[in-house]
Amino acid sequence: MKKNIYCIIMAGGIGSRLWPISKKNNPKQFIDIVDRGLNLFQESFKRLNKICFKKNIYIVTNQNYKYLVKKSVKIHENQILCEPMMKNTAACIAYATYKIHHINRNANLIISPSDHLIKNQSELFKILNKAINHVSRKNILMTLGISITRPDTNYGYIEYNQNNSNNIYEVKRFTEKPDLKTAKKFIKKENYLWNSGIFVWNSKTIINSFRKNMKYLHESFSSFKYFFETDKEKKFIEKLYKGLNNISIDYGILEKEKNVFVMKCDFEWNDLGTYKSIFSVIKKENHNNAILGKNIKIFNSKNNLIFSRSNRNLIIDGLKDYILIDTNDSLLLIKKENEHKLKEYIKEIS
Repeated sequence: MKKNIYCIIMAGGIGSRLWPISKKNNPKQFIDIVDRGLNLFQESFKRLNKICFKKNIYIVTNQNYKYLVKKSVKIHENQILCEPMMKNTAACIAYATYKIHHINRNANLIISPSDHLIKNQSELFKILNKAINHVSRKNILMTLGISITRPDTNYGYIEYNQNNSNNIYEVKRFTEKPDLKTAKKFIKKENYLWNSGIFVWNSKTIINSFRKNMKYLHESFSSFKYFFETDKEKKFIEKLYKGLNNISIDYGILEKEKNVFVMKCDFEWNDLGTYKSIFSVIKKENHNNAILGKNIKIFNSKNNLIFSRSNRNLIIDGLKDYILIDTNDSLLLIKKENEHKLKEYIKEIS
C-alpha cells in the first residue's frame, strides 16, 4: 500500500569534485548544474513524490544546509533530518530509518542520493514499484544496478550471479571505483552493473541487518527511539553522532549480508559527481564542445567542457580536451585527463 512507502533523500554531501561550482556553503545538490530549471535536489524530490506521499519523504542533510532544503521544497520541519557532522551513508540511512520505523513499523523504504540525473522516469517508476512489492514480501536488501555503457572509474560496480528471478539477481561482490584496467575487464563481462546507490528495503529488514552488523549503531538509535518527534531529538542526535563510525552502508551492511540482491535497470542514469559525467549529458556544440553559460565565444577549440556563471565575456582560442569553469570568485582550468587530481589541487588553496 502506498501509505507504507517512504523515501529517504541523502542530501548532505559537499560535492568537492565539482569545485568551484560546488562549495561547502552551496554544494552541487542545490545547484541547477545542467540548466534544467530545477536544482538536482528538487529534481530528486519531484521524482520521488510520484512514488510516495509528500509527507512520507524525509531529507537527511547537514545542519548547515537546512535552509537550502527549505528554500528548495516546502515540507514539514520534522521531515528534514539534520546531521551535526558527516558520518557517511550508514549513519545517514540509519537516522532516517529508525525514525520512520518508529512512526510506521510496516515501512518500505526507497533510499536515493540527491544528485542523480534520470531522464526515463517512467521506467524508473516501474522498477521502484516492482522492487517495493518484492521487499515488502521477502526479507531481502535490494539495490538498483545500471547497465554499463563505458569503463568508468568514478562509479562502483556490482558483480551478480546470473541465475535470476524476474530480473532480480543475487549479488556476489561490490567493487568501489576500480582503476581503468579493471573497469575495462568488467565491461567485457556479462554479470557486472554500475551501483546506482539507490536502495529499496523494508525497515524491519535493514534494522535487523544493523542489529547483526553494526551493533553499537543499532543500540544507540534503539535506546533513544522515544526522543524521535520530540524537542529532545536534536540534542540526542548531536550526542549520538559523536560516537558513530564513519562508514558507508556498502561496507557496514551490504558487503556482509547474504540476502542482498540487485535489480538490473536500463533507464538513462547519471551520477553528476564529476565534470566527466556532466560533459557526457550536455548537448555538444561544434567540435564536440559542451558549453553552459552566456557570453562565451570559442575558436579553434574542441572536446572541452566550458561552464560560466560569471558576468565576464569569455574568448577562448586553441583549447583542446580541457575543463574550464568560471564563477564569480574562482576559475578552474584543468586537462580533462587530470580531473582526478582536483581534490589534491584544492588542498593548496584551502
